Amino acid sequence: MFYYKFNLKHPTLEWVGSKACQKKNLNSPQWIRNTKSKKYPYWRLDVLFSINKHFNLNCVKDGGWHFTNIKSPSEIHYKLSNFLHHLEYEKSNTNLKDLKDLISQKKVLYDHDTDKKKEKWKSAISLIKVNDAELPEYLINNKSKYIKFFD
Repeated sequence: MFYYKFNLKHPTLEWVGSKACQKKNLNSPQWIRNTKSKKYPYWRLDVLFSINKHFNLNCVKDGGWHFTNIKSPSEIHYKLSNFLHHLEYEKSNTNLKDLKDLISQKKVLYDHDTDKKKEKWKSAISLIKVNDAELPEYLINNKSKYIKFFD
């Protein structure tokens, strides 16, 4: 999970990747969202009766990257002010200056691990800078083209 820049990575959030299945096996988009990305042992009988747990998942190791908020502070502010959870963002009282400060301090915008009972918009998690070897080959080969998106 990369934040703000192509080479700034969330240190603790494990991005399990996108989920996919054959169209004939797709129950609904919500079903695939709810499907657990975890392998269960054969002796777990509860998996036989669950629609969200499966024995035969095929996980692709290092199958991709997730880049979020690779935008300017004003573009991030616009996005968060207009997306589905904009009321949460507005309630947080985070403004454009706060976003600029978070980006310059390399801090995560909000805590992905918290529940609704806690304040998720006040995260103290610092992003870590990674070397080019952890990035997609396309980005490495075209770094000069996207230089403003690197730290």
